[in-house]
This record gives sequence, C-alpha cells and structure tokens, in this order.
Amino acid sequence: MNIFVCLKQVRESSDSGAARILNPSDACALEAALRLRECGDRVTVVSMGPDSVEQMLREAIARGADDAVQISAPALAGSDTLATARVLAAAARKLGPFDMILAGRRAVDGETSLTPFRMASLLDIPCVTDVCMLDRNGLCQSETSQAVQTLKADLPAVFCLREGSYPLRLMGILGMRRAKSAVIRRLSLNDLELDASLCGLAGSPTRVTRVFPLPAGKRHPVFLKSASELLRILREARIHPPRQTRISSSSLQKLRGSVWVICNAPDPPLIARASALSGGSTTCLYTEGDGQKALAAGADRAILLDVPPAMRLDGGILAREITALLAQAVPDAVLFSSTPCMRDIASRIATELRTGLTADCTALEATKDGLLSQIRPTWGGAQLAEILCPDARPQMALVRPGSFDPPVLRDTDRMPERMVLRPAPSRIALLSSTSLPSDSPVGADVILAGGRGLAKEDFFRLRRLAETLHARVGASRGAVDLGYAPYSCQIGQTGHTVCPAVYVAIGISGAVQHILGMHRSGVIAAVNNDPKSPIFDYADYALVGDGSEMIQKMEEELS
Repeated sequence: MNIFVCLKQVRESSDSGAARILNPSDACALEAALRLRECGDRVTVVSMGPDSVEQMLREAIARGADDAVQISAPALAGSDTLATARVLAAAARKLGPFDMILAGRRAVDGETSLTPFRMASLLDIPCVTDVCMLDRNGLCQSETSQAVQTLKADLPAVFCLREGSYPLRLMGILGMRRAKSAVIRRLSLNDLELDASLCGLAGSPTRVTRVFPLPAGKRHPVFLKSASELLRILREARIHPPRQTRISSSSLQKLRGSVWVICNAPDPPLIARASALSGGSTTCLYTEGDGQKALAAGADRAILLDVPPAMRLDGGILAREITALLAQAVPDAVLFSSTPCMRDIASRIATELRTGLTADCTALEATKDGLLSQIRPTWGGAQLAEILCPDARPQMALVRPGSFDPPVLRDTDRMPERMVLRPAPSRIALLSSTSLPSDSPVGADVILAGGRGLAKEDFFRLRRLAETLHARVGASRGAVDLGYAPYSCQIGQTGHTVCPAVYVAIGISGAVQHILGMHRSGVIAAVNNDPKSPIFDYADYALVGDGSEMIQKMEEELS
C-alpha cells in the first residue's frame, strides 16, 4: 500500500514573527499513515512551500516517513484552494499511484477545509472528512456535531483527519539520524507538467482584497453587584428583547444576476440574504425538508433534488447533477450552507466550473461594481478577510449557519418543484450512524455559555439552570476540549455562530475566536472572576465573581 500525506507549515498565530509549525490536523494525518503502514508499504509526505518547509519534512522522516517531497516555485505564490489542489493532485499523479491520500481537515491559518475536497475532485476519487479512525481497507469513523458515522470508502480515496484523532509520535534518535542525511526530493512545475497560468495567483479565481480586525464593536458594560441583579437583567431582556438593527433589502447593493442557494434543508436566513442580494431571480435547491420555507423566505423557485439515501454520502454524484443544472441556469452567484456534505459538493462543483469558492463566510455584501463581497474569518478569527471572485463565474461561497438573522416568513401559494436523481453507484457506503444529542444553541433566544473557568460538574448545573430558564447551553472551545460539553455546544470560530436575544458568558475569558461566534447577540452579560477579562469589553453587563458560585446563587433564587 502506498500512502500520500499532504503537510502544510503554518504560523502559530497571525503575528508575522510567530514560530512555524506543522499544521495540527496534518500531524494527525501523518501519524495515521505511519500506523497504517505495514511491511512493504511506503508513506510519502508532500508539502508545497518555500525552503522553510524542508525542516518540517525532515522531521516527518525522523518520525518514520519513507519519502519527502517539496514543491516549490515562485509562480506558486498567492495560490487559492483551486490552484493549490491542482499542484497537489499533479504531484499525486506524478509520484503515484497511491491507495490513500491523507490530509488534515483544515489548516489553522486559512481555516478553509476545501483543498482536500478539490484535490479529490481533480483526481475523481471519493473524499471523507472529520475522520477520527481509519483502517487499511477504507473503513473509517467520521464524527461531526450531528452524528458519528462508520463509513467504507472505495480506494483510492482522500481522508481528512480531525485534530486530536492520532497524536503524533516523538522523533527517535535513529530517525533523526536518518532524517539528517535524507534527500528531500524537489519538484518544479515543469516536473509536474503544469502550466504556470493554472498555478499561484494567476491560476486563482479568488482574491483577498483586504484583511481587517474583527469589527465587533466593544460595549461599555454596566457592572452588577450580585447574581440577583444578573437574573433580573436576564428576565427583563427575555421579556423585552433588544431591537436589533437590520439592513433593509432595498438598501443593499445588488449583484449583476441571479443567485442560487444549495443546502441540505432550506435555510431561511441564507435564502433571505440571497434574495436581498440577487440582481435577478433566487432559486433554492435542497435535498430534504420543507420547500415551502424556502419560498416563504424569498426564493422565487424551490427545487427538491430527490436523492436516494445511499447516494447522499458521495459528493461526486450530487456535484455532477448540480453542475449540469448550474451550467444551464448560469447564475451570478451560488451560496451553500456550510456543512461537511456541502463542502464536498461545493468544492467539486467549483472545481469542475473552474471558479472560486470561499469557505466559512460570516457576511455577504455586493460591491458597487456588483461583485459578491465574501467576508470570512482568518488566522483563528483574529482577523477578517474580504474575498472577491472578479472574473470567474459563478461566484461561490459556503456560509456559516447563524450568520444572518431569521427573516419574517411570508405567505405564498406557490409550490416547490421536484427533480428525481437517476440512481448511480456510490463509492462511499454507510455502515452505521449514531446521532448525537440535538442540543445545538443555534437559533435559541437565550444562551447560557460556560468556559474553562467552570468545573465539569458546573456544566450539569448550568444545563439544569438553562432548562429552568427555557434557554440553551453553549460552551467555549476550551470547555469542549476539556470534555465539559459536547462539540455540538461549541460557539466560536471552530464552532457555531449564534445571535440570541440574550447571551450569558460564565467563566469565559473572551478570546477573539469565541467573540467571533457571539458578538451579534442582543444583550450580552458576562461573569468572570478577573475584572480585566477581555469578555467584559464585549458585554452590556459585567459581574465580577466566581462562575460556579453565581450559578448556585441563581439556582437558589429560582427555587
């Protein structure tokens, strides 16, 4: 068995002087490959980057990789996900054939999660993401916020490993000696038989036009003295929720043409936004759920793509059908709900149409020239980037759920259309699926969120308090990493985006990654024992004190 591992070197932070490290989920991919290898197998690690990646590749050899390849050329600078995928796919063809291609599910600098999918599209092989367990036969376990699935993918295939799935081994003395004398193979664009016009900035449909700080306006908190005051504020905000400022559809700039929204189930906030931006008609294509919601949210057409359940896991099948529809309709923009399934489908469609695709968008506007301004977090949420696709069409974006306010649904007597997909063999089989508890805070009016400043037992009490107040529980990434709450509760850059009427943060310090997921909330209250905690800068009400004690006092008062 031959295994191809994609590695990326990233900076630890957005600071230009920060240390360069192996991308964390790529490290899991490397370890998974090393564990899968048996006698006679070969593990080849490949990285696209400057001379500084050589040390990272040598360390991969020291840990057990058999071959290391560096792809470097000045023409590669400025590569977006499509241009990067072209280079990596060409390398896989040149060095292969390979039975498995392993990569991390995301890179911490860009957070796009798209390159492996686009690579799989170019190689016409299946792709499975969020993998936490993998064997040599393509049997794997994928864990998302909704379910844990056991899948079997036909080989060759691409597998994207989750962070923490396979902790990377240490380097041994013998390995370090071998790495010191190892020859790092270098490939150029000529070696890969790639035209420079398809690589780097020249081959990238998307452009980052500006990078700017998170515009979450800092608030000036009123400091409270007790848990009773906090409870009173929470009750009052619940009864009289803040009036949120909404942008009128008529005040938005428009795109030059029609907009399609593609999703699993109709997403009314995204559809309403698409309708507001559309310079023509708005069409929603969905695979499950109620199409009337799409029409009521502003879509001119709602089309149910009737897909047999066995075919839904293979993004290549759906992508081919949808690509044909888009080629006929020629929309100006296509928006997708950002789910693992839709990332696969969107990546394949964008690759086939040779257009750009922006992941994880949290805001969408139209420029005065009628282009789609796509705003997404970068560098772990420390900054936001505006991305444009000036020439290629359609302009395509994956949008985080919760990024837009729910619309007022209107009455309509129109009916959804139905399109039956022709049966086709799927290259990914679902062997079992276990649904995770549906306790997502997305869409809740009131959220009580806890952080690492609480103890695990405090989260049981926080959930009990939330039930009494008819609220939902949220959590910071730190609390989820400690096992205090499930990933389905995580709020922030790598979790959910929420905008409740009332948000209470207890024991959360206020890292920018968390702020990114909740700063659009109506009333924000925060409890922290550090009076200088950053969370207070984004709160309307602040209470300095121990979070565990405040939960207990609110419980006592409610009882």
